[in-house]
Amino acid sequence: MSKTTTLRRKQIEQIVATRHIVHVQALAKELLVSCETIRKDLAFLEEKGVLYRTHGGARERSSNIDIPYDIRSQEYIQEKRRIARQVPAFLHDDDIIYIDACSTAAYLGMFLKQKKQLTFVTNSLDLVSSMQDSGHKIIMTGGTYVPEGKRLSGDFSMPLIQSLFFDVCIFGMDGCKDLDGPANMREDELMMNKAILERSHKAILVSDASKFERYAHYQYAKFSQFDVFITTQLSKEEKARLPIPYIIET
Repeated sequence: MSKTTTLRRKQIEQIVATRHIVHVQALAKELLVSCETIRKDLAFLEEKGVLYRTHGGARERSSNIDIPYDIRSQEYIQEKRRIARQVPAFLHDDDIIYIDACSTAAYLGMFLKQKKQLTFVTNSLDLVSSMQDSGHKIIMTGGTYVPEGKRLSGDFSMPLIQSLFFDVCIFGMDGCKDLDGPANMREDELMMNKAILERSHKAILVSDASKFERYAHYQYAKFSQFDVFITTQLSKEEKARLPIPYIIET
């Protein structure tokens, strides 16, 4: 490896540590190299454990920041599809289901057409968009639109939530490093998530295994409150943390 390459990769490492999220085109312009060179650098730094590559860029590994939805939705796309494919096995016709605004939610629509007369309650605009031709009933929670999360949020949702009981609730998470349950970076959904879990017959957690290495501020549940965890390949240490009856690794 040339000194120039080593120096450039050190620069990228410092930039990622400072900005947390970077984009290939911006780095190429700033460092006066091609986008292909930057992609190779990011791949090297990902193997080194410095960062995670994303669609069009990268983000700091285990960074303590809220990643915008548009970036999260482009991470681990194939893994999210495999996770979403497993969900219908735990649903029944006529179920009332809550699905939160996790980035896996948008991939559920393509796998739920086999079910009949489902009712979905959600704060996810992406899920609504993917389900608009499904024939299922969709109820939105209401509240204030949060553009960076493509979701609705706020106290307006609580009267609706408190008037319903759910056959199934489906949640994602932003991270769980050093915690005994899933957590998000947003405090505005904390009380709503807890209320939904209390009013659900079955709880499903969906998340790729990378979230075990990511910090998040607001823990909304314990792993023991979930009946099913659908994820990607877990390490033995990660499995040991999970008092969940049914774990599916896709």
